Amino acid sequence: MPAQDRVQAHPDSYLAELRADVRAGLTAEPKSLPPKYFYDERGSELFEEITRLPEYYPTRAETAILRARAGELAELSRCESLVELGSGTSAKTGLLLRPAQHAPLDQQSLSARPESLDAALTSLRLSPFPALVVGVEGATEYLLVPRVMDLLGIQWDTNRIRIVDFGGTDKDLALLARYAAEPVLGRDFTSGVALDRPLTRFLVMTDAEHKYATAAGRRKQRKLLLESLTVNVPKDLRSDYYVNTRRGRVVEIVTWGKLPFEFAHFTDQELADGMLSATKVPHPRGRDGLVRILQTMRRGSGPYNVERLFWRGSGLTKPGLAEALWPVLEAKINTAIQRGKPGPPVMRACVRAYEIASASAGLSMMLRRRRWRRR
Repeated sequence: MPAQDRVQAHPDSYLAELRADVRAGLTAEPKSLPPKYFYDERGSELFEEITRLPEYYPTRAETAILRARAGELAELSRCESLVELGSGTSAKTGLLLRPAQHAPLDQQSLSARPESLDAALTSLRLSPFPALVVGVEGATEYLLVPRVMDLLGIQWDTNRIRIVDFGGTDKDLALLARYAAEPVLGRDFTSGVALDRPLTRFLVMTDAEHKYATAAGRRKQRKLLLESLTVNVPKDLRSDYYVNTRRGRVVEIVTWGKLPFEFAHFTDQELADGMLSATKVPHPRGRDGLVRILQTMRRGSGPYNVERLFWRGSGLTKPGLAEALWPVLEAKINTAIQRGKPGPPVMRACVRAYEIASASAGLSMMLRRRRWRRR
């Protein structure tokens, strides 16, 4: 991080202190540097990656404790302000803040209470809560969607767009939606109630299977997710959540078309080559036989599950196949960008995510009070 961008008690002494530490550390045996210099932007990103490794248990343990006990901690402390020094991405801070803000409406004293920390951060456009939560339904999408966003230059850090894997089209997303995007109501202005946090929207990227197989099914799921999000919101404040314009939607569901992700983005030959490149064990019927099997599955009525085609001893996994297929998808997206085309479905979905996140990122918002009817 450039010296001029750091917050220092004595800014003029920063470079002198850095030089002294480097000189002392690199002339010592063993050589060393104070770890405070590691945490520039890239260093912080690397540390976040380390905390997600299976071998690094402290972050998982701390997060599990906070998720299980945050309510008790908030109740016992009765604190009105929370300051966490060195909070990193503030993900765990949010777990502590959340219980205090989720009291029933009649316990929140909306019109009388002073400005909350959430409201103060929102007014400064510093809220750690994302403008958009993207729910993807499997390991392949969870691996590739962030890469597509990076390729398109879309900022998807947890303070803007948060990507979560909801584990399959048969899973109930209601609790995930509430956890990720439930509104926190603030001051009552009679004509409406301010949101203490920026509005978090919810975008589901999924295969068109199970309850998402038809347009009617997707409309039903969208309605159920909205009902889950607004369960603690008074009925006369819910109308803004049910707006169904392209710019105004709070919940949206997109699919890759009629086929699941792998078949929607890759040809049978590309899928066969990807599988064969991800394993050292040849397919019993060879490449041509594998291509024919894929063609048969594509022409059928489903289920379309490439995992069913992984042969014994191959060691293939969906993340491994996704890694092998990424260069193919990357080339298709780069070609689409060069030609000014919409590109493959995942590219269009990521562009849509950017549009949704940009609609209300960091902005203070108010739910208008009006007569409500379920839509």
